[in-house]
Formats: sequence, C-alpha cells, structure tokens
Amino acid sequence: MFKPCKKDGGAAAWLRGLFFVAANTLFVAATASADVTPTVTRTVGPSTAGLNVPTTFTFHVEDPDGNLNGWEIAYQNPSGGIGQFITWQTIPLTGTYEFSQAVTFPTAGTWHIWVNARDSVGHIRDPWLNNIADDRLAVTVSAVNGPPTVTHTSGPVTASIGTPTTYSFHLEDPDGNLNAWEVAYRTPSGSVGQFVAWQGIANTTTYDFSQSVVFSTPGTWQIWVNGRDSNGLVRDPWANNIPGDRLTVVVSTTYSTPSYTPSFWNDASTIQYHNNCYNYSNNRRTDTYAQPGRAAGQTATTMSASAVSSAAIADGLEPAGSSTAISPSGKTLIALVIWPNNDYHWYRRDSNGLWSHKPGQNLATNIDNSGNLITNPESANRGDYTVFAGYFFTPSDSVEGQGHASIN
Repeated sequence: MFKPCKKDGGAAAWLRGLFFVAANTLFVAATASADVTPTVTRTVGPSTAGLNVPTTFTFHVEDPDGNLNGWEIAYQNPSGGIGQFITWQTIPLTGTYEFSQAVTFPTAGTWHIWVNARDSVGHIRDPWLNNIADDRLAVTVSAVNGPPTVTHTSGPVTASIGTPTTYSFHLEDPDGNLNAWEVAYRTPSGSVGQFVAWQGIANTTTYDFSQSVVFSTPGTWQIWVNGRDSNGLVRDPWANNIPGDRLTVVVSTTYSTPSYTPSFWNDASTIQYHNNCYNYSNNRRTDTYAQPGRAAGQTATTMSASAVSSAAIADGLEPAGSSTAISPSGKTLIALVIWPNNDYHWYRRDSNGLWSHKPGQNLATNIDNSGNLITNPESANRGDYTVFAGYFFTPSDSVEGQGHASIN
C-alpha cells in the first residue's frame, strides 16, 4: 500500500498548523478591536429624600475603550413609570466621568434613580434595560415640608450698563409657607451676590413681583430669585445647581450722553451744594463734592494741567483728541481747564452738541462768562481759567446724575 513519504507528511502538518495559528490570530485581533459598552454606571447619594426637595446625587461612569461621550439620569417612579430626570448630555470622549446633579422627586413613595452611559459607537449601558439592579439606587421619598419648589425669573436677556432693567419673579411652595425672597446675581467675573437681600412676605403658596436692577459692569451676568419658607428651607438656583431658574443677561458697554437738564442739579439743596463741576461733567451724583483721582487714591497735589489730568485718568477717564471727538462706545466728551496754581474746572458736551458746566456749588449753566452759549470750551470766556488742559471721554448715561465713572 502506497504511503506518502515522511517529509511530505511533515509539510502537510506544518501547513495545517500555520492555518490554525493564522485563523486564531485573526479571531483574537477581531475580538480585541471590538468596541464594548460602558462598563460602570454607579449612582451614590441619600436613600431618603423630601417631597419636592432638590436632592443631590453623584454619578460615576466608565468605558475602557475611552470613547464614553454621553450620559442621562433616569428613574422609575413609585407607580412603575420609567423616565428621565435629565435626557442625554454630550461630553468629550473619555474613559471615566463623574459629576453631581440635584433632582426633585414630585411624588411620595419609593423611587429608583440611575445613570445611563453611551459611547461614540452608540453602545449604551442602561441599568434598567440591562437589569443591573446594583446600579439603581432606591430612594424613599416622604411627603414632608420642603423648600419652595419654583423660583422663576423672566425679563430682558440684554441690558445696558448702569441702566435700570426690570425683571419679573415667580415663586411657589406647595406647603403654603413661602415667606421670603431675595434677588441674586453672578457677575461676569464669577462673584455671587444679591441685588436685593431677603425681603419678608406673609406666608403664601405663590408670590409674583417685579424688581428693577442695575448691572454695574459689562459682560455676561446671571440673575435669579431665591425663595425661603417659614422653616428656613431655601431654594437657591445657584447653590442648588438649577441652571433653568437662572436667567443669563448680556450687559453691553454702550454708554449715552445726557441732555442739558440743569433742573436736576439746581435744586438749591443737597444735589446743588454737594456736587461740583467734576460731578456735573461726569454726570455722576455722589454728594461728596468729587475730586479728580480721589476714588483711585491719586488726588492731584498741584493745580496744573498735568497733575489734574493724571488724577482724572486714574479715575478711568480717557484722553480724547479734540472738541469733535466721538467715542465708539458712546462715551461723553468733557473738557478740563486750569486756573494756574489755584483751581480746575470741567465742562461737558451735551446731547445737543453744546457745552455746559456747573461752577462749584453754583448753578449748572450752558453760558460762559460773557453770557454766550458755549459752542467750544476752548474759545469760550472762562475768566481766570486760562489754561486749556484737554479733552476726555467719560462713561456717562442719558439719565441725569447716573453716569458710570468711578469718582468720589
């Protein structure tokens, strides 16, 4: 009987082995390259909560593929309904992600809360659909007194610096013991404070009011209302991380020039006697007889053009070129003159293009020492103020006395 030689049989075995190794290599490579769903969806937080009380939980998700890119917070309510506290939120690709979020339970009973995770391929780990009981946190919600449940703010989303802007606020507390409110803000630099501190009201379920506020710096602000009940429980959209209750307002840097309105300044009382030419030209009532540089700690020590100019610049005034200069942001043109070694004096250009001034405690007027309308302070009769020191821009306002210069 014919038998193949030993050498040929060895070659055949070698080929079979090679095929086996190659096939397994392809299988391993295919297995290694397959994307998997996120592997961790953990929820940590209190197992009890008050009805309608914002309660904060911490969520942790992982995906070893490094392409985790979305999360949502889901629940099962006491009646068995499934839903989302927060629907899918996108994040940059990552392997791990952790965050905290406050949620509010609207009915009493036993709830379950969990986080779903999604990767960039579309694979989802859902502790409910995937029946991962350990990833769902049971929370017993009790119908106890809670803080106010609604703190809503509405109004303009743009405003001008220094201009009073009115907003409407609505608060609710189903317990019927809402008894105080305050209007709060976050500045463009991140500082948090109050436009109006706590104001008491009679116990109620709902409360609506309007309030005017003034934004002091340009940029993006947030404004909201805080509510407090008679037990001291507070709903604070900032502290409780409720961004939907905070209104974002973009405040512009556009200023405006006042009209000639001497009656505001000529009251024969506090305004007239405690506000001088520096107040008047800057259109800023301070009742402090403002001095150039004092607010900045750099008051002029001599009555010279250079010394007083430097002091005014320290207050934030900007040098301007001529009597016809125009500010791109709408600032008002003012002029400085000097009585050498004795005094300074300021003029301002009003919205009608003419100039006016207020000599010390005297009346505001638009005429010079010769009784003529002032069309140009350089050529006007200024009496002893013989040195013309230059023009400046100041951040004024169309409302008399409400300029925005930092003077004192």
